[in-house]
Amino acid sequence: MEEVSSHQVIYFSADYFGCPTSQYEKDALRTLLQKEGFQEVQKDKADIYIINSCVVTGKAARNVRKAARRARKGNPGLLIVITGCYSQVYSREIFTHIPEVEIAVGNSNRAKIPDILRQRFGQRSMPPWNLVDDGLPDEPLKELSLHIDSSKVRPVLKIQEGCDEFCRYCIVARARGKPRSLEPQAVWEQAQGFLQKGYREIVLTGTHIGIYGREWEEWNLARLLKLLSELPYDFRLRLTAVEPMSINEELLQVMAENEKICPHLYMPIQSGSDRVLQLMGRRYTARDISTISRQAKEMMPDISLYTDIITGFPGEKEEDHYFTLSLLEELEFSGLHIFSYSPRPFTAAYHFREAIRPDIKKQRLNDLENLKEKLALRFHCQMEGKLLRILVEKCSEEWVEGYADNYTWSKFKETAQLQEGQGNLKGSFVWLKPRESHTWGVKGELH
Repeated sequence: MEEVSSHQVIYFSADYFGCPTSQYEKDALRTLLQKEGFQEVQKDKADIYIINSCVVTGKAARNVRKAARRARKGNPGLLIVITGCYSQVYSREIFTHIPEVEIAVGNSNRAKIPDILRQRFGQRSMPPWNLVDDGLPDEPLKELSLHIDSSKVRPVLKIQEGCDEFCRYCIVARARGKPRSLEPQAVWEQAQGFLQKGYREIVLTGTHIGIYGREWEEWNLARLLKLLSELPYDFRLRLTAVEPMSINEELLQVMAENEKICPHLYMPIQSGSDRVLQLMGRRYTARDISTISRQAKEMMPDISLYTDIITGFPGEKEEDHYFTLSLLEELEFSGLHIFSYSPRPFTAAYHFREAIRPDIKKQRLNDLENLKEKLALRFHCQMEGKLLRILVEKCSEEWVEGYADNYTWSKFKETAQLQEGQGNLKGSFVWLKPRESHTWGVKGELH
């Protein structure tokens, strides 16, 4: 097959949808393509548009389809490529679902994308290419690049892939395959690479990071955090979602004892009802959630607790909904990500018959949204008068903004003296004393 010359410059644009893992993979792919001679540009000037996709909810899947259609409308000559979870799950239907796509690549073939693009670029009249492997690898995890260029102030580092929980509502195990961990030395090297470039926070992510290192007797997530915290830089580590069944005292102890690890625990509980948790196939109870939350707050008084909640799961009764509301308020979760249940093909719950009426789903969603605002404001009020360390992410004429160690979004005015002394603060640590609380975070003054 005729290929485009490796000396010809091909212009590309890339987007991601979904979780921080998808963000990492998009950035790794950008880095790989740039190393291979491709040049990144805005979408309207690109030859190729790559979507690292998500399918965990119906809304996420719709957003992927909309992105492809908008891209084609804005630039009719684009070669559109889809990779990630959507292409992996819908490998046989992908070109029917999204006719704008010309190449579909699965989760195990990203490293081949530069060669694939060169082969395809000069063959646009050919039928679409489906390059999705039905099987997913179960060998040790190897990522695309150890030194990616992040598009964010807080780069994401993928340390783990895959899940074997097979919760009844979730399609992730099918999309991501068996659990595999990135070797500790590789994680350490990539973290060091970020820190040498001046980044001050690294976000550790994966499909199910709480079981990191399960392949090796001597490693787990807590020990990996200890290893990374020994890197000789002024920085902090943040964890993305850690499933409740993999949170233990060792992990909490390491978080509490090490100032480089953010006091922020994102624990997706999904429901506060034991009955619904059992229907979902989750391996913990409301009492387990309570024990973990109380222990975490005892060890780290200013910790922020975030969670995911699915409302309207098939068979969820009114009392189950109120059990969830009560547990969230009792344990004072500070951040909620709320999802209305959407049936996903290839999951056990897809065939459950006790569907919840849309109007009831909407009311329960509203209840949770109202509680979310109440809990967020309560938590942010508790920050008033304390000192928060902020990593600056945005600087405008009006505000300087960023996240605190405990994930409190914070704003302050940049003073003239500060501008003269430090220039642009983006990517720097500052200390803030909150004076004003809101549902979205706090406003304060530099200390």
